[in-house]
This record gives sequence, C-alpha cells and structure tokens, in this order.
Amino acid sequence: MRSAIATLVLAVLSIFFLECGQQMSAQVLTQIGAGGLVATFLSLMATAMMS
Repeated sequence: MRSAIATLVLAVLSIFFLECGQQMSAQVLTQIGAGGLVATFLSLMATAMMS
C-alpha cells in the first residue's frame, strides 16, 4: 500500500512538471534549488508513508 501511494505521488509530480513545461520547471529549479525540490519530494513521501 505504501509503495502504491509513493508511486502515485511520484506520478503526480511527474505529470505536474510535464504539464507546466520545461521552461517553468527550470524557473522553479533555479528559484528553490534542486535541494529544495528533493526536500519537498522526500517530505511528501514521508507524509504519504506515515498516513
């Protein structure tokens, strides 16, 4: 069940970045940094696993 939730979260994030396009993704990455993106993803994964 946890892996299913984690996969769903990953899929949603992937779709979000695909929909927003390369330009916005690059803009967001430069603003918050790659570390911020990874931290956000990890916190989402932790939240999904704890629930």
